[in-house]
Amino acid sequence: MSLTGVPLFVCAFLVMAAVLAATVLVWNRWGRARFVLRPVGILLTEALLVLSVGLVVNRSEQFYPDWDSLLHSQTAGSTTYAVHPGGLDGWLHRSGDLADQGDAFPWQPSGWAEWHLAAAPLVFTPVGYLAHTEWRYPALVVIDDGKTGWTTESETAAARSADHTAGPAIVVFARTTAATAPEVLTAALPTALAHDLRVTDKHWALVAPAGDTGLANRAVAAAPGRYPALALVKPAAGTKPATTGTKKPVTTTTAKPPGKAPAKKPATKPKTPAKPRTTVAGTLPVGIITTTVVETAYAGGVTDPKAPAGQTLLAAALDWACRQTPPPLAASTPPAKSLPVYHSPHHDKHPAPGDSGAPSVGGAKPQGGKRGPR
Repeated sequence: MSLTGVPLFVCAFLVMAAVLAATVLVWNRWGRARFVLRPVGILLTEALLVLSVGLVVNRSEQFYPDWDSLLHSQTAGSTTYAVHPGGLDGWLHRSGDLADQGDAFPWQPSGWAEWHLAAAPLVFTPVGYLAHTEWRYPALVVIDDGKTGWTTESETAAARSADHTAGPAIVVFARTTAATAPEVLTAALPTALAHDLRVTDKHWALVAPAGDTGLANRAVAAAPGRYPALALVKPAAGTKPATTGTKKPVTTTTAKPPGKAPAKKPATKPKTPAKPRTTVAGTLPVGIITTTVVETAYAGGVTDPKAPAGQTLLAAALDWACRQTPPPLAASTPPAKSLPVYHSPHHDKHPAPGDSGAPSVGGAKPQGGKRGPR
């Protein structure tokens, strides 16, 4: 019998009516026993009345959508309720991205300290997020092992660049540690994000540096439906950002025995930057698309010729990952069959994000299909 079904309500009210009728019948009967039966009948009737009303309220508010959420709810001061995406929309309207031009803020959902991250995640909301309240956005999860040199400013700039070039998506930057488990990326973080922001439940993308390849592969293998796309950022060893303009080949002269003309050996010509390779990884589930963003392919001008190489690489990886996700889903799109149950709705205080300088957004995105180059 369903916890929110009508049959349970009917049974509860019938039992309450039966106990009330029995209390009335024994009120002046059974001698001295009636002095015990009277208060017992009254208390039991009141308890059943409260239970019946509680079932009606639970059906309306969906505090406990099923028996499993009721029996496995964690007490200890926490409240269990069904997820309603967009829990932070009101806060963003009041003190967050007031201009709705895309900005990032430190995200501290309940229980994030148990994810074993080096710091609170950074979340970027795209341009127009507050204007399109009926849209649910795909998400890009970017993990960082702390050795990439990415900063809050460079991550925000890269997310803003990808939002401008490849379309809207919510971006989450998470600084991992050796204790970070794949379940954080496949379960804990998505569950909390689904409560706080309007995101889809699948077809996300994962971006990771070369040092976090193992964690990224395990997360993608565990949740291929959520992460069907994986981008690895791999700076080439010993390379420098490409420079603008052309240079003449350097000619070197090597000493030879007398009587022989010195041989000229031209320096190696600069290679043409290669495009990122998109392959299906053999060690991952079938259908997972991966790409490796290499420094020699992107340094020196994909997003900003004056930008640091690491920031340029990150922007290029986010651009590719964003194009692998579908456009935002409109309200007419059927929602997920079931939403996860989230515990402890009291969030930590969120610092207000800084000013934003993102470019203006264009028209509405078409629904369905993959993103394509603009």
